[in-house]
Amino acid sequence: MEDFWHVHGYPECKNTMRIVNYTKAVCPKCGGRIEKRKGKRKPYYICENNPKNGCDYISWELPKEENKK
Repeated sequence: MEDFWHVHGYPECKNTMRIVNYTKAVCPKCGGRIEKRKGKRKPYYICENNPKNGCDYISWELPKEENKK
């Protein structure tokens, strides 16, 4: 289960927002930001553009940064 923000009028007001945990890594496929999410047994990493913008990156391991010169 993920964490959520809620408004002060809860439970009458049902407006909620998911708390997103971004990492410093970038997606190796599209360059988007990588989110850390909770799985049933361990966390996993997914591109912020998955699946709404066509990127299909998802992994158990955080992507490694390439050496930039």
